[in-house]
Amino acid sequence: MKFSKVFSIVLLLFFLGPARAIDLTPQQKIQYIQAATQAAEEASKEDESKARMVLWAAAGLIQPFLPYAGNPQLGGLVLRYKNLEEQLWPKADAGAERLFAVWKTKKSRMMELARLFDTENNLPNGVWDYRERIAQILGLRDATWKEAAAMASSFPPPTTVISDPTLFQKIHLVEQITPALYHIVFGPAVAYQHATQRVVPETTKDVEKGLAKAAESSTASDIWRALADVNRGLDVLKKIDDGTFTDTDDRIAGLRTKISELTKKRDTENARAEELMNKEIDANRVPVERWRGGHRDKLARQIAKAYEEAFKGEKVKRVSIQSEKFDESWIAEWHGDDLLVGYAGFLEAAVAVEQPNGDHRVFFAIFSRTRRDDGTWTPLRFHEIERSYLIRPENIMAQ
Repeated sequence: MKFSKVFSIVLLLFFLGPARAIDLTPQQKIQYIQAATQAAEEASKEDESKARMVLWAAAGLIQPFLPYAGNPQLGGLVLRYKNLEEQLWPKADAGAERLFAVWKTKKSRMMELARLFDTENNLPNGVWDYRERIAQILGLRDATWKEAAAMASSFPPPTTVISDPTLFQKIHLVEQITPALYHIVFGPAVAYQHATQRVVPETTKDVEKGLAKAAESSTASDIWRALADVNRGLDVLKKIDDGTFTDTDDRIAGLRTKISELTKKRDTENARAEELMNKEIDANRVPVERWRGGHRDKLARQIAKAYEEAFKGEKVKRVSIQSEKFDESWIAEWHGDDLLVGYAGFLEAAVAVEQPNGDHRVFFAIFSRTRRDDGTWTPLRFHEIERSYLIRPENIMAQ
C-alpha cells in the first residue's frame, strides 16, 4: 500500500525550513511538528501503525515543548499531538522497559536503514553514487516504512517516556531511537526533493547527451561506450519513477513518458550496435603469422599447451605467432620479500579458442620463458592477455 497523503504532508516539512533538524529555529520546529502531526492524522485513517511511526519520528522535535501544554501559544500544538497519541494508543501503559526491549531486537537493522536514509549527513559526493542513493531511498521507502511502523506499533506512547528528561537523553542520544526514526520517515521527503529538483533533470540531460553521442558513433564499441551512462541513468530514472506514488499529484510529471521515449532511443542504438558488431565479427580473421625465428610448429604447440593450462575448458583452434622473434631481457621481480633476477624471453601470439559457452574468440596473449643456469630454457608459460575479439568458427582457418 502506498501512503501518498502522508508523504505529501511530510513534504511540507522540507519546504518550511532547513532539512537539518539541528539547525531549526523554535518557530521552524513548531511548523515541522504541525506538519508531522497532520501527516500522522492522515495516516491513521489508513494504517495506525504508520501514524505511530510518524509520531515517534517527531518525538525528538516536540519533547522541548511538552512542558508548555498550558501555554496559550504552544498548548494547542502539544495537545493536538497528545490527543492523537491517546487515539492511537487507547489502552497503552507507560513503559520504557518495553521500548528498550523492542529496540534492542531491532536497533542494528534500524540504524542501518537510518544511515541509508540520512539525507542530512550521509549522501555520497560522487555524481552517480549520489543519484543512485536518491533512487535507492525512494525505492526502499515503502518496505522500510512498513518495517519501521511494525516496530513503532510495539512502542509505548512517545510522551509517556520522552517527558522524563533522563529517559529522553537515553532514547535520543544514547540509543538514538528518535533520530533513527526521524531519518527513516523524513529522509524520503528530502530524497523526493532531490529527485525532482536535481537528480531527474540532470540525469535526463546526461542520458540525452549519451544518446546523441551514441548516434554519432560508427562502431559497436563506441556506441556501447556511449550507452554505458545512458543505461545507468535510465536505471536511476526508472527506480525513482517506481519509487514515487501512483497518484497523479505525487508522481513526477511526465517522467514515465520521458523514460519510455529515452528507452526506445536506447534500444534503437543497441540494435544498431548489434548489427555493426555482427558485421565486424563476420569480417574478423586470425592475423597473419609474423614469426621468423625457426621451429615454428613446435613453438605453436607449446603456446597452445601453455594457454590451455592457464584457461581450463578452453580449446585452442589455431595459433598465429605475432612476434618475429623472442624479446629477451633481464628482469627483476618481487616474490614476497625476495627479489628474483633472471633472463627471460617474451613473445606475442594470437590464439583462436573455443570457449565453454560456445563463443570463438581470438586472444592476443603474451607468453614467456626463463633461462636456466645451465643455459637451457624453461617451457613456455602464459603471461597475460592484451586484447581479444570474437570470430566466426568457420573463419578461424580462413586467410
